[in-house]
Amino acid sequence: MDKLLCVNKPRSDENIFNFTNRLTMENGYDSNTWILSKININLNHGPRNILPHNYDFNPLMKLTRLTMEELLKLTFYYEFGREKEENKYFNQLLYKEILMSKQAKICPICLDVFGQSNKLWDIRLLLVCPIHNCLLVNQCDNCGREIQQYRIDFFNCTCKVDLRKNRIQLSNESKCLQLSP
Repeated sequence: MDKLLCVNKPRSDENIFNFTNRLTMENGYDSNTWILSKININLNHGPRNILPHNYDFNPLMKLTRLTMEELLKLTFYYEFGREKEENKYFNQLLYKEILMSKQAKICPICLDVFGQSNKLWDIRLLLVCPIHNCLLVNQCDNCGREIQQYRIDFFNCTCKVDLRKNRIQLSNESKCLQLSP
């Protein structure tokens, strides 16, 4: 099995897609396709598909030489509760309904400033970046396509436009919090 030369520890605020894209950049690859193929992640995977009950972490552990505990930090395994038998079905429902699938949301400012996606953006109900107080973006301004978790070039849409250049819309907190009559 191949191993990456440069592997830094996962950050607590990044998801597995951001981590593989960071590995791609740190190892000087042009795209993330080699890494994703080695760890068996495809176009249809999303944060809710990458959990111990439905994804084999062994190829990723071998490629990165990281432990299962370190890799699980890239998921919501610890935040939503481990898959204990008494919570098994509830947690699977929680993962399925609360987490994004293959589509992604981004904060163009965070992508530009920090060069990464935040794991919190994988929560469907989160609509505003807590750092920049702007609405999270789920479509490319140029082509109108949904932004995918799996992007060959992390910063670009499939139409090759830089997602960091997407329009920013500041949230109106009172409007966001206002309840329907």
